[in-house]
Amino acid sequence: MEKLNKEDRDFIISLSEEMNTQDNMSTAQPFALVLRTEEREYLPDGFGDYVVAVYDSEEFTTPAELADYFDLENKNDFDSFEDVIEFIDESEDFSAGADDFDMYCARTSQVISEQSVNFFLTHKAFDKYVEANRHNLNKPSRYGIHLYRNREMDSLYRAIHNIAKLLKEDL
Repeated sequence: MEKLNKEDRDFIISLSEEMNTQDNMSTAQPFALVLRTEEREYLPDGFGDYVVAVYDSEEFTTPAELADYFDLENKNDFDSFEDVIEFIDESEDFSAGADDFDMYCARTSQVISEQSVNFFLTHKAFDKYVEANRHNLNKPSRYGIHLYRNREMDSLYRAIHNIAKLLKEDL
């Protein structure tokens, strides 16, 4: 049987140490970290009490966000999207009035659904993944789960720790 190379030995030892010393989120092993993201789903225009504005393929959920997009200094002074549009229309700082903007405002309802995207054994791996892939993730969040009665994961965790112990003894 072929022996493990140094890189694989170091990985198993490091993984076991990380799993044993990391924040366990008040959960016994085996546990895992799940990466979740947020997705918005909108109901048809005219339903609900949520208002969204869309301009230049950007979505704004508050008048302050829309005002900030246009670099308006008084962004927190607007009570509605209509107030922002009116201000832009009347402002001499903009070459085109609001009538020339392709703006869409809708009264709607939103449903925010969380989607599980990936699974990790360590916080370190989770953090590296999010850092490398943040541009593809919408509001990533960490969720710890206990792998209760999952014999396969329990066996895997035990094997990782036992192999790491044997590898340390051989050093």
